Amino acid sequence: MAGITWRAGTRIDRGLDAAFEILARARRQGSPRRPFVVLLSDGRQPAGADAALVTAARLRAGGVTLHAIGYGDTHDAAHLRALAGDPARYHVAAQGGALRTVLLGLHELVACTPRDYWGRRCGRR
Repeated sequence: MAGITWRAGTRIDRGLDAAFEILARARRQGSPRRPFVVLLSDGRQPAGADAALVTAARLRAGGVTLHAIGYGDTHDAAHLRALAGDPARYHVAAQGGALRTVLLGLHELVACTPRDYWGRRCGRR
């Protein structure tokens, strides 16, 4: 965290680009895990909104499951739904308690390997 420069504005596109690179590296190294990204955001991105949509589509086309969580009462639901690419992968967390509930539900999906999922040992979604 010490190396991060903080500035005003959100750049969802850059976060998704970083996720793409990390997951591509893991895949090249033979990771057995399903690629999974959780985006927690208010969904507002003054610059690069189209770039975020392109990168999200690239992630999904590469087999990555992308869930978007709209945090706060004034998040941009339409943009977050578009990023997730599937209404079932868009979640709302207006405040901390709701966020905990959403994250606990997603944890089960993240911790579940494909073999475990198809073996019905985990994953209800």
